Amino acid sequence: MFVGQPISDILMISCICNTNKNKSKNETIDPNYVTGFCDGESCFKILVRKNSLYKSGYSVSTRFSIILHKNDKELLKKIQAFFGVGKIKINK
Repeated sequence: MFVGQPISDILMISCICNTNKNKSKNETIDPNYVTGFCDGESCFKILVRKNSLYKSGYSVSTRFSIILHKNDKELLKKIQAFFGVGKIKINK
């Protein structure tokens, strides 16, 4: 992550990637920039958990996250607005 960086200085945007219904029509960030930025700074996760409510006995969910320094909060807000989903939180 960030070597020597206090954990309280780290911000993360995280979203469950299953909807884009709230996406704004007034994009303020270039999609090509978001693509390149996410290529270098983001993480996709697939979570498989035991869950007896499903016939297979497992549930599967996907997550997308970006972790940055707290000084980059405005950039995270723009990326959040671009995708139309997600939460920004400060790791403590």
